[in-house]
Amino acid sequence: MVEESTLFLVLIAFAIGYMFFGTLDCVLSLAVLCRKGTKLLMMREYLIVLSIFDLGVLYSGLLPNIMEAYGIIGDYSSDKQCKLTQFFIFFFLEGSSWMSVIITIERMVFVLFPYLDRSKRCQATSLVVLVTLLIIINAPMSLLWKLEGSICDGPSILKNSYFIKYSIIPSAILILSNIVITYKLCTQSAPARGSPNLQPVLLVFAISGFFLMTTFPASIILNRTEHPDPIIFLFVRLLLYTNNTFNFILYILVSKIFREELLLMLKWKRPNETRLTQLRVVSNTPM
Repeated sequence: MVEESTLFLVLIAFAIGYMFFGTLDCVLSLAVLCRKGTKLLMMREYLIVLSIFDLGVLYSGLLPNIMEAYGIIGDYSSDKQCKLTQFFIFFFLEGSSWMSVIITIERMVFVLFPYLDRSKRCQATSLVVLVTLLIIINAPMSLLWKLEGSICDGPSILKNSYFIKYSIIPSAILILSNIVITYKLCTQSAPARGSPNLQPVLLVFAISGFFLMTTFPASIILNRTEHPDPIIFLFVRLLLYTNNTFNFILYILVSKIFREELLLMLKWKRPNETRLTQLRVVSNTPM
């Protein structure tokens, strides 16, 4: 019993660390992505929204687990609270999953059709459609959750549908899209696979791979386990939230534009003339 309680406290400490680093990660990502220099990053708007969804996942899902463990919040007090909580949890969780899908599909399209118009209006339209669909689909589904005693519970078919929406379908699309991207790049000439074209693809691979290594296996375990042990439940939750906690590190490792803009923001580097010229061209390009 002592060992179990100690392990639980260790996992809670990790959860607090996830909250701290996840919040710092998302805030720094937003700070860098909202700078003028990241206009050179083609998926900039998508990454901004992804960071917002990641913050929402941490604060709607992980934070209540920590507060509950320390007795800061108790059981659900009303049926309305139960329904609202589940709505926000899955709104942000599915939003984060499907943002990864949108980023990957857009990159696949541009790899297949490199001369396609890359209008920012298309990105804005995609984001509006995504948020609208998340609200339209999840609002009525959240009404099916009910407060039974002190537990917010729903029918198995409801839980399975969430599992399919935020894990199975996105994972399948990510795998297929990355296979298509890889095949297309392997059949291209060497100049077409040059560094400027490869940078966004590597970022997509990193985002997709991280999702498949964390969210996908964690969601399978959570969906197949009825009334899991608190320690196992928290451990798997941490694996699930890993995808929403460390994207900032992925951006630094993979994206040269993001890395350089971070250094400029921290005053550790001065902008060169080539970069300033590129920014002027992008700023004067009609959207």
